[in-house]
Amino acid sequence: MLDSARAIFEEFQSRGYERITGALSTDEEGLTLDFKQFKQNSVTSVFRRIAVAFANSSGGVIVWGIDSRGQGANKPRIADKEAPVPDPNWLVGRLNDLANQIASYGIPGIQSIPIVKPGGSGEGFVVTLVPESNVKPHQAQVMDTYFYRTGSNTITMPHAMIEALVLAKARPEFQLLCYSPHGFKHPTSRVRGTWAIQINLLNVGRVPGRGIDCIILRDNKVPAQGETTLGPPPPVRATRSPIFEGNETRLARLDRDFLVYPRMETPFLSLHLAAVEPSEFEGHEIKFMLFAEGYSGDFILRLSTSDFDGAPVEANHGQTPPRGNRLIHTLVAE
Repeated sequence: MLDSARAIFEEFQSRGYERITGALSTDEEGLTLDFKQFKQNSVTSVFRRIAVAFANSSGGVIVWGIDSRGQGANKPRIADKEAPVPDPNWLVGRLNDLANQIASYGIPGIQSIPIVKPGGSGEGFVVTLVPESNVKPHQAQVMDTYFYRTGSNTITMPHAMIEALVLAKARPEFQLLCYSPHGFKHPTSRVRGTWAIQINLLNVGRVPGRGIDCIILRDNKVPAQGETTLGPPPPVRATRSPIFEGNETRLARLDRDFLVYPRMETPFLSLHLAAVEPSEFEGHEIKFMLFAEGYSGDFILRLSTSDFDGAPVEANHGQTPPRGNRLIHTLVAE
């Protein structure tokens, strides 16, 4: 189902000048629609204010080249008369240039189209779609103010609303960084020379991650030394879990008080596999189900022969493969 702003935009896009004339004395400004006269010296400030307000609310459409008039106290303004833009194509280019400059960080999806008035003069109108942002709140550049839309009015966002929007999306986001396998002798292994894949945890979110648990599911076809051995470095603890759905299952748990801060990469676990020929890993998958406070995500490590670029050799001590590993996979939640 189309959102209201996009539906309005697509009406202007498909019907063109007919839709412009149909708006006169009919369409009222509201939560998702605004009419603006074109004034070259104020395009930037008007666009900045209205676009930020729409992005912080439910999205909206700006129609440039129509004058609006009031209808009395507590009533929205209504489209009144044409006030054509001298060069619609120039204005579209200008708005496109401004789209990534009007807010503290870019508002995704802004789109402007020209509608040329019949008659050959070249003048016309511009219709701009500003979608509701999925990364709001946005702060207007230069003005250093957060705007939002209420009815047909564009007003300054109160602090409590800013705080609520920020907190609503304040959560950690994780990636799993997988480093090239090295030969490794884990203290619990019965066979020397296992492959050890180092898995690091990277927080790409805005707030620290805590209370982190990870369930690892290994398809039984993935070669292992009798069992998949997890050799996590402190402060991680690993435990066996029951086998279900044909998979061997493990639980890796970070210390409850350990925080993974934004942009912090921390060693998470070492995954120990059998020292077999790399070709035997081709096409197999290992699933990581990661949980934290306010977060959950599933990651799939798809093994490939090219991941294994050297012979498995024994490491004589330690809990992790040697430093200097090659990054082979950056896993994002699926």
